[in-house]
Amino acid sequence: LSSFAPFGPVRIKLLISYFGRAKKVWNLTKSELIGVGLKEALVNKFLEHRQKFNNSNYLERLKKLSIDFITLNDSSYPKNLVGIKDAPPVLYIKGKFKLSDTNAIAIVGSRKITSYGKEVTEDFAGSLASLGITIVSGLARGIDTVSHQSTLDVGGRTIAVLPCGLDKVYPLENSRLASQIVEKQCLPDFVSRR
Repeated sequence: LSSFAPFGPVRIKLLISYFGRAKKVWNLTKSELIGVGLKEALVNKFLEHRQKFNNSNYLERLKKLSIDFITLNDSSYPKNLVGIKDAPPVLYIKGKFKLSDTNAIAIVGSRKITSYGKEVTEDFAGSLASLGITIVSGLARGIDTVSHQSTLDVGGRTIAVLPCGLDKVYPLENSRLASQIVEKQCLPDFVSRR
């Protein structure tokens, strides 16, 4: 279900709570999906996606890319996310979560960073990371990039949460930073909601 991005976490959670199991939702008929209020155009896109989807190929591709996944029902799913209304039903990850990641703070901000913003972010991220706090950001240009880099510079732990798949780092200029996050820590690193 999570491979069909237009459904999103909230809709998937609602469908599963109504029908009981993700597998049942996956196998619903067109009339059943429309019957719960989904628009016909969305249902048609889902049915087309489902017909083309090959689970074995999908899992093999994840394996080749060293991407693992955990579901909301797994004991290793981050405790900080479990109670969030729109917690992603599946997280795709490179690495592992650590127990200490519950002690985390997100630092995000403008993509058009000012010199003052850069200085404050370096100080804030570096200081918190030095205290053992995991820094979470989005690997975007600007504040996010500085947050991750400042954390790495002090030997801290950082997690990049990407809005896209883990197979393509965006923005491209942060590919090296993404690799550094994985290489320097060899533990959680990337998380994706898709």
